[in-house]
Amino acid sequence: MTSYTTQASYPYPAAADQLVDYPTTAAAFAGYLDNLPNRNRIINGLFDVWQRGTSFAAIATGTYTADRWVYTQTGAGGTRSVSQQSNALGTLIGGMQAKQFLRMDITVLGSATAQTIGQRIEDVRTFAGETVSISCMVKGTLTGAVTLNLLQNFGTGGSPSATVTTAVGTYTPTASWVRKTFTVAVPSISGKTLGSTADTHYLELQFDAGNKTGQLDIWGVQLEQNTTATILEREPIAQTVAKCQRYYFSVTYAAGSYLVTGQAWATYSWLWTHPLPVSMRVVPTAATVSGVNALNSIQSNYVAGTLTHTVQLGKSSQQSIAVESAGTAGATLTAGNATMVYSNPGATITVTAEL
Repeated sequence: MTSYTTQASYPYPAAADQLVDYPTTAAAFAGYLDNLPNRNRIINGLFDVWQRGTSFAAIATGTYTADRWVYTQTGAGGTRSVSQQSNALGTLIGGMQAKQFLRMDITVLGSATAQTIGQRIEDVRTFAGETVSISCMVKGTLTGAVTLNLLQNFGTGGSPSATVTTAVGTYTPTASWVRKTFTVAVPSISGKTLGSTADTHYLELQFDAGNKTGQLDIWGVQLEQNTTATILEREPIAQTVAKCQRYYFSVTYAAGSYLVTGQAWATYSWLWTHPLPVSMRVVPTAATVSGVNALNSIQSNYVAGTLTHTVQLGKSSQQSIAVESAGTAGATLTAGNATMVYSNPGATITVTAEL
């Protein structure tokens, strides 16, 4: 039977049972941890995925920007934006290739006392009662310190416990990229109460510009269970995209593309479902469809007039959305017959299951 020893609080097979050479000192083991996958609980920390667009002017609180990153503020007024900033080919940030980064630009403060860009990680149990390390590359022109906070939100519905905010640390941006690291104990949630609405609780990491103006640039954000920050994990882009699509999905089809097969249920109306690329976090909470049409048995004839597309969330699932579409003129459909759903003049579908 395989026996185990412990090094730096992590168990691994004893020497006689090892198929590979494991580290035998704390220092060597730390280097081993640097290369383990799935250490980082932040999704899209390199800001490679921007399904909603790349520039958000006059941004309102609660707006999602780069995938998984949401802007919030306390207080009214002011002028601010969040945008993708591209790097020249070959640009290094912290010695690593960086395609682009996120910038929050606050030009007019108004009465805002908190201006944050943050990420909500599903399940408030995440790291509760454990020690975590946070690392990031930052720069900017903000006139003062940026505060990092961890928020434990216990969800909605019923009488959930109040959100617990833990101060992680502060830093003052400079004109050049600097790596910042922080280690903090995440409070226990023993004795707390979750909201009655399922799957609405989360842990959130926030960068808070407070009541300041200027630019805040961030890249390479990592949150991990460890007492020391490890090297930045850089996963294949396909993995990042799939993780992002668990929460939000957007696709645009070229004009004339066939989407799926549907079924006619009236002269100008048809029903259809659209598959989702990954299983979403929950059944979608919102979805939009535009630029879609249906062909009758003569493929050059299609429904016309005023087109409407109603996503039936109650009939959708984590794997697909159900849509009822209708027109007012054009080719007639025969109830019960199949119809080809196609892109005309150009189909766009968005689906949301964010926290």
